[in-house]
Amino acid sequence: MKGGVGSASVQSGDIIVGAIVAANPFGDVLDRTGRILAGVRAATDSAEFADAARLLETGRVQSRSLAVENTTLAVIATNALLDKPSAVRVAAQATLGLGRVIRPFHSHIDGDLTIVMSVGDVGTDANRIALLAQQALQDSVHNAVRFADGLGILPAWRDLNLR
Repeated sequence: MKGGVGSASVQSGDIIVGAIVAANPFGDVLDRTGRILAGVRAATDSAEFADAARLLETGRVQSRSLAVENTTLAVIATNALLDKPSAVRVAAQATLGLGRVIRPFHSHIDGDLTIVMSVGDVGTDANRIALLAQQALQDSVHNAVRFADGLGILPAWRDLNLR
């Protein structure tokens, strides 16, 4: 299915965390309840999802050996004051949130990357920023899928959900 670009932001008190994601993961994209929103379909002419993780777990399919077309790229920006080590840690922690909405996530054929930018001076706990960033990333992935346009070539979420 077609991936896309999505963004979202969250605010907690004076802290704002925004994220933008280019989502074209190897794994399926799940909503917060675990229902598949986008991913491997049972057949090219089907709207039924095959569940990529289950297919891999049971050995019914094997993934490609080379990374050629899948990745999830994310940029997080916050008005919180973060030094470089804290920003690196926030990126690592926030990336874990993607594993809740992409399954499987960060496979050997995905070229995933998360970058964090601190563009403010509001002091706070880096763990707070990481939790807010996880939420913003998850919402961004959902938005990327829901607003993707298959352009009549590859089905997107809205193509399958407007039938």
